[in-house]
Amino acid sequence: MANFPTIAIGLPFVKAGGFSAQALAWKSSIVANGGSITDAELAAIDNSFFKPAVANGSILTQLDRLNIYAGLSNSIAQRTCIIRGSLITPVSSPTFDVNGVKSSGTSYLNLNYNPSINAVKLTLNSLSHGFMVKDPPFSSTIIRAMGSRMVVGTPNTRLSLYRENTPKLTAYNNDNTGIANTNVVTSGWVACEGQRLDSSASNYAIINGSYNATSRASVGLPNAAMAELAEINDISVASGFDTLYHGGSWHGSAGLDNANLISFLRNTFTALGV
Repeated sequence: MANFPTIAIGLPFVKAGGFSAQALAWKSSIVANGGSITDAELAAIDNSFFKPAVANGSILTQLDRLNIYAGLSNSIAQRTCIIRGSLITPVSSPTFDVNGVKSSGTSYLNLNYNPSINAVKLTLNSLSHGFMVKDPPFSSTIIRAMGSRMVVGTPNTRLSLYRENTPKLTAYNNDNTGIANTNVVTSGWVACEGQRLDSSASNYAIINGSYNATSRASVGLPNAAMAELAEINDISVASGFDTLYHGGSWHGSAGLDNANLISFLRNTFTALGV
């Protein structure tokens, strides 16, 4: 398993300009990566996300990775993982601005997170993955918004989220069949998620807290890098790039309190004015 810088998640709050230990650790990672974050931005994220997430106890402790894109003015800060401190890699120049990050039509993010190699909290039968997208129309044939897929290698499996024009969200939760949720929402910051609690029955596609369950047997963790704004497989990058703004994304275990994670992210976006 690769060794990444890890942000402490169980420390009490410390008083250093009023910031929590977790916020200061993330800021240190941003600076070490060559970026910056304003005190106003850090305060908004600390008060709306870090402090309530630490108090919750089932958010930071259950995540492998989390990036916040919307509301930040520095692309290195947007690319610095809150959990690991590591940088994600832009490919072919996706657009970063205060609204978040989006594809130009052929660009995407390599999250530098291979589920078979880097996953710790996320496992074959215990996972949560998701992203926040602004005003999604669910009108394109297939938008491969985030994912990793095995095509040639074995097992034939995916950990991916698609928006489709049925309209629906399709979640692949370590399987290659997927599960659809047609309860789409098309305005505001919309949370698109997949979740698996066991090897078959407790398997979900989730849109803004609306769950749809279908039994799908888990097959395996994909051994390919995870992409956002696209899907990477073990031979290429699939078409269907996401040209809408993503505000944040995450991967973790089924023990993640995803409802409060999303609530805290919404509060953070509001505090940051996006």
